[in-house]
This record gives sequence, structure tokens and C-alpha cells, in this order.
Amino acid sequence: MSRSTSRRLTLEAISLLVGIIGALVALTTPIGTYVWSVFSSQSASLSGAVVYADGDGIQFSLTNDGNRTASIVRAAVTGKFPDDRCRPNLDIENWLDPETFASVIEPAKTQSYRAKFRAHPDLYVTSFASDVLVDPKMTSIIAKHRNCTLTVYYVDYDKSLRQVSFPFACIAQVSC
Repeated sequence: MSRSTSRRLTLEAISLLVGIIGALVALTTPIGTYVWSVFSSQSASLSGAVVYADGDGIQFSLTNDGNRTASIVRAAVTGKFPDDRCRPNLDIENWLDPETFASVIEPAKTQSYRAKFRAHPDLYVTSFASDVLVDPKMTSIIAKHRNCTLTVYYVDYDKSLRQVSFPFACIAQVSC
């Protein structure tokens, strides 16, 4: 066999091998995706952030990082008062009006809410202004005021009630 014939056969063999590998990858990718989806968790997974809070309510956003819908059913803001003179070591919880935020969040979607407190809350919460939150000089002061928490309750795809909490910096006040 001549040298050029041998070289041509080697190149054809390499081309055939690359083609076979390409075909196998193309065929196994959908199968691998299907197998992964069968064994991966089938649930909602919420992440979020508090944007702003005042005496009337709270503005927050939620993102569903999971692969199933989440039905938001209730939420509450809790404030801690470790140094308060009139109510020492007290946690006060204010429920939010569900008519202002109850919804369904689809997978890979984000929603923003402006939820109102129920009438006459015991807890008055004010958040920091947005320019203060991004000021590096204020980081240590804001860290000392991370004494509020937004807790969101939702019904997951499997019909279980779950909750997720988001601490945020606030100036909490309570009537004595």
C-alpha cells in the first residue's frame, strides 16, 4: 500500500470516529436531560429581597428558582427588640394583607410586590433609603440593624406548606 493511500485511510478513519462520537453526543444529550429531570427535585425554590418598608407595608421581590410553581399564601414581618425599654427581648410579628400579594410564581420568574400591613399594626418598620444601603461607609451601621425578617409562606407543587425567610435592615418601632 502506498503512503498516500495509507494516509487517506487514516484520515477517513479519524473522520468516521469523530462522526460516531458526534452522533452519540447528539443522541445522549436529550436522554441525559430526561434522566436528570426525573431524578432532580420537583419543587419550587424561592429567593427574594426586601426593597423598602414603611409604616403602611413592605415592597419585596420573589424569584422562583425551582422547577415547579409556588402559590404565595401569606407573609409576615417580624421585628426584634433586644434593647427596647418598654418591651425588652420581644419579637413582634405583623401579618401582611394577602389581597396585596397572594399569587402564583412560575419557575424561573420574578415578581415584585407592594404588600400592606393589616390594620393598626403593633410594629412600625422603616427601612433605610436605597442610597444608604449601597454606601460602603454605612455597611457596619446597617449590619447592626438587620433585626427584621420577612417570612413568606407558600404552597409547593407537592401541596406542602413551606416557608422562606429574608432578613433585612430596618429601624423597628413599637408602641409601649
